[in-house]
Amino acid sequence: EHQIHLMREIVGWFGRWLIESP
Repeated sequence: EHQIHLMREIVGWFGRWLIESP
C-alpha cells in the first residue's frame, strides 16, 4: 500500500539522520 511505501521512506530518512548525527 501507499502507507507502507511512505513508512519505508520515513524509516530510511530517520536512519540516515541517526547516522549523520553525532
